Amino acid sequence: MKKIIDGMLYDTDIAEHLGSYSELAGDDDFSCQEELYRTKNGRYFLYRTGGIYYPYAREPFMTLTGSQARSWAESKLTAEEYCWVFGFPTEG
Repeated sequence: MKKIIDGMLYDTDIAEHLGSYSELAGDDDFSCQEELYRTKNGRYFLYRTGGIYYPYAREPFMTLTGSQARSWAESKLTAEEYCWVFGFPTEG
């Protein structure tokens, strides 16, 4: 899937896929999937799909800053997946 945002191309076929999050509801109309990508230039974006009640069904692409991508990964990925993408954080 491709989208041009602010004059830049975001393409799920050529960007690096970093992780996915799915929320499956009893009814597909409420289900969603979000996928985090990083472009060759180091820009992050989400590709989001879902049922008709998923709020982002009409605009599947969302650009993220590095900080926003880390926050998304902290809440949506496992600790192992996060460390694979961003490296090991300081131990708490």
